[in-house]
Amino acid sequence: MVKLFCAVVGVAGSAFSVIVDESDSVDELKKAIAVDQKYDFAASKLQLFLAKTADGGWLRSDDPDVTSMRSGAIPEQVKKLLNEEIDPAEEIGDLFGGAPTKKTIHVLVVVLEAGVSGDNDGRSFQKFSVPISFSKARNEGGVPVTFRTNRSTTTEALFNLLFPDDDEYFPVIFVRAPPLSGKTAMCDLLYNHIVRSKPDALVSRIRANRMTEDGKFGDFFKLQYGCEFEALCARKCDRVVLIDEAQITYNDEQLWRGYVKDALDSQIPSLRFVLFSSYGSFDAYRKHQRAGTPILIPPQNTFGLNATPSKPGLQLSRVELEEMVRNSIGASVSDLIWILCSGHIGIARAILMFLSCKFGSKTPNAEDLEMELRSVELLHYIRCSYRGIPTVDAFQRVKKANDLSEESTLKMSEILNGVASGQIMLVSDGQRTPRSQTAVEYLTKYGFLYEDQAQQLQFASSMHLKIWLHSNRTEPIGYMVSDISHEDFVLACVKRMSASRLQNFATENTSSIARERHIQMELYSATTSCLPRGVLVTPEWRTDDGKGFIDLMIRGSSILWFLGVACEWR
Repeated sequence: MVKLFCAVVGVAGSAFSVIVDESDSVDELKKAIAVDQKYDFAASKLQLFLAKTADGGWLRSDDPDVTSMRSGAIPEQVKKLLNEEIDPAEEIGDLFGGAPTKKTIHVLVVVLEAGVSGDNDGRSFQKFSVPISFSKARNEGGVPVTFRTNRSTTTEALFNLLFPDDDEYFPVIFVRAPPLSGKTAMCDLLYNHIVRSKPDALVSRIRANRMTEDGKFGDFFKLQYGCEFEALCARKCDRVVLIDEAQITYNDEQLWRGYVKDALDSQIPSLRFVLFSSYGSFDAYRKHQRAGTPILIPPQNTFGLNATPSKPGLQLSRVELEEMVRNSIGASVSDLIWILCSGHIGIARAILMFLSCKFGSKTPNAEDLEMELRSVELLHYIRCSYRGIPTVDAFQRVKKANDLSEESTLKMSEILNGVASGQIMLVSDGQRTPRSQTAVEYLTKYGFLYEDQAQQLQFASSMHLKIWLHSNRTEPIGYMVSDISHEDFVLACVKRMSASRLQNFATENTSSIARERHIQMELYSATTSCLPRGVLVTPEWRTDDGKGFIDLMIRGSSILWFLGVACEWR
């Protein structure tokens, strides 16, 4: 019989001994360890490493590095021994015959399952690769279960980047998008998809918003999973770490300059990170914040709201939207919702919630649905119910919370109006004043605008734009038109358009799409100058209704008008 002393790597506690026969295999040693430590999982989940240094010496139990392991630390000397797992078929006598028995550590044990040992403090840990069970509650998180989508198209696209057929995988996927864009839901759905598609992979999920202020990723990982992150890195199998609200970890140098950078540089084979971050690194609970990631994430590894034919994004696919609409209010209105939400899942869900509140279990007809979707009430519902929506009221809250000057909020409005008018405005163009740069930082920090792949500032959806324009609209000094149901109204609007600006639009060196947007916003400004604020006017961004292009929608108490402008460039 042989007595072997074992130390669990990355878990607080003292070394322990097990007794096995010299003819036993290492696999039987694993079983003995699992029984001694009262593990509630298969012994095959354990990894064993020889506690033997390169010069042939064994680790001594009184070595300072070894004693530090009792607190859960992993000394460098120990890390070096975690490169080659002991073959389970090896015999105990061949490995440990003649090994000293006094004050000696023979085996290092890596535990990557929850419910670790009877020596812990009784806290239960999460297990790796356990699917998330979504509640069937009618209104989990305030969202009716029928309004959800499994987002199969998007999760499959991201999964294929992590596990492609040619094995040239993405070690880091960095998803950066504004509020309400579905990051948390995508994190959970992708986690489940990986767990079910790759049963041999170790998949973990971290919600950084649950970390303590100035907490570190490594400490929180150990608290959640009961082992050091280094122990996970030592495994040779596929490992995937998904982090939601990753912007909260930007101050963690070890995570970003250590683990994430090493993964990018292929220094930790088969380790993959998927990081979901709110654009701008905004977190109301952090006193000290880093404006961005501590390392540069390559553009090809960075994903956002918009999808392209070669690169997935968080925008809904049409199939995913159809799933949400079909399961809730029926597909008859899906075309209009698709136009209004611009593929933004948060806005799509808000629209469905609004319609549910309006009609309940009744089945509305198409005309009633359209009138509600073209109403001021919908804009008001979204602006009052969701964060990251640009409004004048929201500006005042930002101003008060950050003690901003009136000039700063005016600059924020100026930038928003510039983006709304179709101007190409970059996050950093090298010509911004300090005040202008600060305004951009606050606009992106709070989700009022976001930076697209071309570093251009954009509204997250056309609904965000409409709410901003309506919120910022004031009553005209005098109404030019008393009867908006008369065709003379259109002539009055056209007369209000500036001939000089139209001439500039026609001759400026820009794309035809940009020119058309400028003209559209000129028509919008002229139209709102003719009408009381109670008449809703919204730009429709050249939306094709099947009959022609719509530039403006005008909704009054008794009318619903659509205006289109035909542009011919020579």
